[in-house]
Amino acid sequence: MIGEGDCTLDTVPQWLLRAFSLCVPAPLYMCGYPHLHGIFMGIAWGICVPIGAGIARDARKADPLWFKLHLGLQVTGVSLSLIGFVVVFVGGASNPNFAHGTIGIGMGRGEHPACPASQGINGAIRPHKSKRFRTQWEWLHKGSGWIAIVLGIVNVSLGCFLVVGPDAVWIAW
Repeated sequence: MIGEGDCTLDTVPQWLLRAFSLCVPAPLYMCGYPHLHGIFMGIAWGICVPIGAGIARDARKADPLWFKLHLGLQVTGVSLSLIGFVVVFVGGASNPNFAHGTIGIGMGRGEHPACPASQGINGAIRPHKSKRFRTQWEWLHKGSGWIAIVLGIVNVSLGCFLVVGPDAVWIAW
C-alpha cells in the first residue's frame, strides 16, 4: 500500500503507462508531447466518453444517477480532449494534413455535428420529455454522439500507430 507522500511518478501502475503513454519504462515526465497528447486523448476517447455514452444507453432505470454519471464522464472526456489538444500544439505540431490530424482538428473545430462542443450545446438545449421535437433531438444527440465515439476511437488508434506503429500496421489499417 502506498503511504502518504509516497505517490510519485514511479508508483504509477506500469500497465497504465504502457497502455496510454507508449513510453514505459520511462517515468511520465520523460514522455514527449505526442505521448502526453495520447494519454489525455486515450483516457478521454477510450474510457470517459464511451463509458458515459454506455451509461446513458444502458442505465436509465437508475434515474437521476445515470444522467449525473453520463454528464460527469462526458465533461471529463471533453476537458481531457481540450488539454490533449493544447498539449500537442504546445509541443510543436503544426501539420494536420493526415488522417489523424484531420479527424482531430475536424472534431475540435466543430466541422461536423459530432464534435464535443455541439454535443454539449445540444445537451444544454434539450427539450423536456413531453415537449415537441424531443424525438428529433434524441436522434440528433444520440446519433452524433455515437459518430463522435467511433471517430474518437479510430483517431486514438491512428495516433498510436503514428507514435509506434510499424509499416505493417499501416498497411493492415
